[in-house]
Amino acid sequence: MLIKDFGDDSLRTPKTDKADSKKIARYTLDRWAKLKQYGSMDKTRNQLKTMNRQFGFYMAQKTAMKNNLIALLDQTYWHVDCVRSKSLDAFTEHDQNWCRRKGYNFSTDKAEKIYQLSSDLIAVFPKDDSTKLADTTSCDNAEYRF
Repeated sequence: MLIKDFGDDSLRTPKTDKADSKKIARYTLDRWAKLKQYGSMDKTRNQLKTMNRQFGFYMAQKTAMKNNLIALLDQTYWHVDCVRSKSLDAFTEHDQNWCRRKGYNFSTDKAEKIYQLSSDLIAVFPKDDSTKLADTTSCDNAEYRF
């Protein structure tokens, strides 16, 4: 802004690189004693820039791990067999106890909806130890808690 407003004493203001460079040169010559020495970024700005890059990288990794977990769970549906193996009343009671232990608000409607949706799902991967290990490892890595 200082350079832009400097030397506007002409009626005609050409907009060329040559005219701009002359204006910058006149400004610096006129203000030579007052100009600050140009230096690289100060230490604080450099640290903030580095931390911002690291945070962005961390968030991208976290999102990728969550997406991986969602894709894995879409193929395994580990809990579908657990839900289908019980009656609606038994599952509702189990869900209510789980919500109480974890500090969640229990809803009979949600429990019934989960039970109904479980009957429509088909698990692609078998319900075995290796599938369970893949699910739990992905949950731990994605910091995703159920």
